[in-house]
Amino acid sequence: MWNRLTENIQLPKITHRSIHFIQNMIVGAMLAIAFAFVSRFLHDAVNLLALASVALWAVYHDDSEDIVAILTALALSFAYLLLSQPMNFVAASVALGVYFSWLAFSRDLSEKLPPQISLTQTCLLQAALSLFLLLAIPAALIGFYYEVLCSIVLPTIAPYLVWFNHHLGPPAGALGAIIIVGLASWRQEADEESWYWLATPAMAVFFAFFFLPQHSTIGAIAVMTVGVVLSIVAFFYRPTWDTTRKSWRTLQAVTLTGTGFIAWFAIANNWEWFHQYEAAQVINIKVIPKLPATINNRLLPHISAPDYCTQGNGRGTTIVSNFARPMYINLDGELNFFWQCERYPSRFAGHVLTWPGTGIEGVIMADGGGPGQFAAPVKVNFPLGEESPLIKGVFTLRHPWSEMDRPIIGRTDAGTYYLLIPYTSWGLQWGGMVREFSGVMVVSKNGLIEDMTPQAAARMFPGIPLYPTKLAREYARHWASNGDIYEKEWQGNVLELSDRDDPDDTHYPTWQAFKDGVWGVIPFETKGDHQTQLRAIGLVDPVTGDMKVYFPETSESGDLTRAAEQKNLPGPKQILSMVSRSHPGMNAVKLVDGLLIVSESGQIYWNTALLQTNVQLNHGYAFNPIYDGHGVFLGDARSRQDIDRIITQHEKEVAEAAKQRSPKK
Repeated sequence: MWNRLTENIQLPKITHRSIHFIQNMIVGAMLAIAFAFVSRFLHDAVNLLALASVALWAVYHDDSEDIVAILTALALSFAYLLLSQPMNFVAASVALGVYFSWLAFSRDLSEKLPPQISLTQTCLLQAALSLFLLLAIPAALIGFYYEVLCSIVLPTIAPYLVWFNHHLGPPAGALGAIIIVGLASWRQEADEESWYWLATPAMAVFFAFFFLPQHSTIGAIAVMTVGVVLSIVAFFYRPTWDTTRKSWRTLQAVTLTGTGFIAWFAIANNWEWFHQYEAAQVINIKVIPKLPATINNRLLPHISAPDYCTQGNGRGTTIVSNFARPMYINLDGELNFFWQCERYPSRFAGHVLTWPGTGIEGVIMADGGGPGQFAAPVKVNFPLGEESPLIKGVFTLRHPWSEMDRPIIGRTDAGTYYLLIPYTSWGLQWGGMVREFSGVMVVSKNGLIEDMTPQAAARMFPGIPLYPTKLAREYARHWASNGDIYEKEWQGNVLELSDRDDPDDTHYPTWQAFKDGVWGVIPFETKGDHQTQLRAIGLVDPVTGDMKVYFPETSESGDLTRAAEQKNLPGPKQILSMVSRSHPGMNAVKLVDGLLIVSESGQIYWNTALLQTNVQLNHGYAFNPIYDGHGVFLGDARSRQDIDRIITQHEKEVAEAAKQRSPKK
């Protein structure tokens, strides 16, 4: 039917030229988008060299039919490089001011000015105009960039871009592919051979470039297979010299496929159960038979860390962040735990460079290995902090579909500090969009910005858990309830995180040091108000988010002896409620931060922090009560050595008791 309706349509040449012009601009915009996606992970010099090479080629091939697409791609790509790198934009603005200032200074104004103006006055006027242009042009451009674009426009549209990608991104991509393939089919002349059939494979590659399911093998195979099939259809049904009319078979196939995908996306992305099931499949789960031993160097609870950080802030013109980030530093061959708090200037006198850009004036490192208040500042200034409108605006330009996570100051092995901003994005899974850890935006002390993959950032900044804590909790929660349909729904083994709603408590995962590295600990218990048994312990990879799961032993054999010492354990949520039993004489106290302890023999213990709720200083943090796996109080620790001594003594007593209970030969 389409053939009969369209075979006699004849469009004027002016319309064809207009459509060709618009078509080339669309192609140029698509090329610029692809360049922006790739250029984030390349050095600026490489990006500029690539664009300069293309521009040089365009100068000597200005008669090319595709010159409009090339110029559009070049213009948008150069603009992106300037706007997405603040220092580049500042340098370009200053260079533009210098150029126009030089033009004004070098121009002969004597012939255009009234004759009564002397040569000296002309030179002074010329110098004033040159100085005005030198200052006004950079100030106007930088002011517009900072005050309008980065402070108003980009922050306003950023949430809508994230929402659009989450709810409409892939359907819009499929609809765009249908429109572009339809335009290519319409533009294809009868009895003429052209390259319009390449629109189908090009759109298939472009769609896979942005929406290829990275965590679903089935989804990735489906997308690539459909792209290959549509490309083959486009090739075999392309119009050639021996055809007598246009071919619409490719458009029909693309429309059918795209419509089916849009319908499936609407179901998969809005069906709550299936959407959660998709998220549960994102991370890789590996069951391990034994937990690795812990390095028990984390004692200071998160709620008290900002108070400890203020101890190291000796500058009255700064304030310390009320949120602390965990990190591990290898000092003299020993892994040490620290809490990190950023320090911000509180007024202009705080620091001239950091105050205007909402920057960071150093960080405070609080020793998290004991109750003693040991904190020291690290003197490293960042003129552009994470709260700076410039950083937020540039982040939106570089990652329009992503959301920033909490930043942290990272230190390389060479001793150089950078501001690290992890970010998450919505990525296509089997058919719906799930949130994933996409990368890290790295900001240097000079304001230069670079993007890294999570793996590259982890190699460059060791000891820092980059994986977003909220995302790890979300994946763990989905896995606990949707990881295996038969196991969870039919066998009733539905799990939940064993943590509390106490605002002073640290929510899992808690990033802890083990003998084989740093892992995020997430304990699970049976779901329900009447179930308290510890059923699983997850160890989250701080880079990929993949989880190793250990299932503690359980016993339903009715064994009432102490031989089942490590079976049927309660979850840490119950351990944290035992303060009245372990410290009966203390009033107005509570326990927080159930940190996992695993001995060399594989036994499970819990390290908690005791707070005095009626004391404001350090939130009343006093010491660390240690409990065994069954919630039996073992002793109070005030250092890492105390924990190791308590665990060693307890295991010695357990071994002696077991030896006495064993039958004598």
